[in-house]
This record gives sequence, C-alpha cells and structure tokens, in this order.
Amino acid sequence: MPAGASASRLSEIRRLLKNHGVTPNRGLGQNFLADMRFAEALAEAARKMVPHGERPFALEIGMGLGHLTEFLVRAGFNVAAAEIDARLAAAALERLERENLSAGVEAMAGDALHKGDLAPGIREMTSRGRYVLACNLPYSIATPVIAWHALHREAWTGAAVMVQKEIAERLRAVPGSAAWSSLGLLARVAFESVEILKTVRAGAFYPRPKVSSAIVSFRPGGGGYPPAGRMEEFCGYGKKIFSQRRKTLRHAARVLHLAVPPGIPGAARVEVLAVAEHLEIFRQNYGP
Repeated sequence: MPAGASASRLSEIRRLLKNHGVTPNRGLGQNFLADMRFAEALAEAARKMVPHGERPFALEIGMGLGHLTEFLVRAGFNVAAAEIDARLAAAALERLERENLSAGVEAMAGDALHKGDLAPGIREMTSRGRYVLACNLPYSIATPVIAWHALHREAWTGAAVMVQKEIAERLRAVPGSAAWSSLGLLARVAFESVEILKTVRAGAFYPRPKVSSAIVSFRPGGGGYPPAGRMEEFCGYGKKIFSQRRKTLRHAARVLHLAVPPGIPGAARVEVLAVAEHLEIFRQNYGP
C-alpha cells in the first residue's frame, strides 16, 4: 500500500478502475494520487490564489478519478475539469455525485490541448471569468500547459499544480544551475512568487511512478518587458537560444542569426546568461 494512503481509499481507486474498464496507462500519466493529504494541501494552496472578493473558480486539467476535484469543491471552488480518458471522467462524476459534490463541477472528456492552444471545450468552460489553475498535471502536457498560461496571464489569478519534481525544479531554477532551461527563463519573466510547496514521493501514487513529484504555486507577473503581445515570440526565442545552452553566446548568435548587444560578453555560455541579458538580446533582435 502506498505510504499515507488508507486501505479504503486504495480499494476505492482499484474498484473504480476495474468497474470502468481502465488499466492505468503510463503514457497518459495515469498514476492516481492515493495519499489524500497531498490533494488537500494542493486545494488549500489553490484557495490562497483566489483574489479577495472573487468567487473561487478552478481549472483542473487531468481530472483522473476526481479526488483533487473533491477537495477543491470542499474548499469552496466551482470546478471546470478536463480528462482525456472518457472512462475516468465518468468514474469521477459518478463518485462526486455519490458524495453530493457534483453540483459545481463541469467536466469535459477530451484532450486539454488543441494545436498549442487550450481546447475549445476548456475555453468555453472558463469563459465565465478568471480561474485558479489547480491540477495534477501529467508529465506529457505539463510544460505546454504552463507555457500557455505564461502567454495568457489575463485568464487566471494563480496556480497550484502538482508536476514531476524535475519540472518543479526547472520552474524555480536560476541561471547557471543544472535545471536552468527555457522553461525557467519563461517563468522568471512571466510569473511571480514561484514556490515549491511540497515534495510528493512516488509512493503516494497508484500505480507507483518512477519519480517523485512536487506541488508548485505561482502567480501571473505583468507590467514588464516583453509586453503581453510579444510573449509568444519570447517563448520561441527561449527555445531557440537554449538549443545552444552549452555553446558560447557568440557561437549561438552565429547559428541562430542573432545580434549580440554591446556589453554582453560573447564568450559567455548561454546557460549562464542572466535573465536581464536574455531580455536585452531579445529586445535588440525582436524590437521593443
């Protein structure tokens, strides 16, 4: 039994999966949280992201069996949820209805992403107003979902998400560290108050994954450079420049056809450049 999971909760997970004909698919990130202490902690962190005076509204991508949904509802949220596996979405709604917790939940069965954008179904469900991103994000979509929120900071008020620990470390990374990447650069520019709240051991899930996870919180930043309308270009710049992360800036600039602004050493490796230096390179090459 996963540490921290009750026998009844684990039995419920296995029963629901069996009754709905689901064999956990690792390719879809189907590792189900069995230690509800972490679901409760994530819901509590999400509640702190609701601005004073606004009604708690959450977007949950990767609904699974609805255990996090349950804690979000108990914390006062209305929830718009997406689950790629229609069988799991049905199982989640079944148990929420049984617990009289489904009234404030709207669920969509299908892929959360469509051609790099949030799926139309999600856009429709969240059109009622700003939301808190609160979910246990599968590894395969964690980075694109987080990047989408960097590009659309007007849509949400904060995030409390569970991701693989590797992604959490990349979100918090600083220049020159092993985890520093284009995702970390984007996070430094687009988000504020990025915090790793808890590490979630692999044994908290059923079936047990190969790696640990972490709960991360962050809020949308704003007001600085680049402006919102240039963030997609900046995201593209980050991916290109970090494809040359171990090369010198001079080499990377030659390969990527970039001009190096005065005052930034061309002999420095891309992976050690400060955020302000990346912003200046972007400004020089892409405009104000």
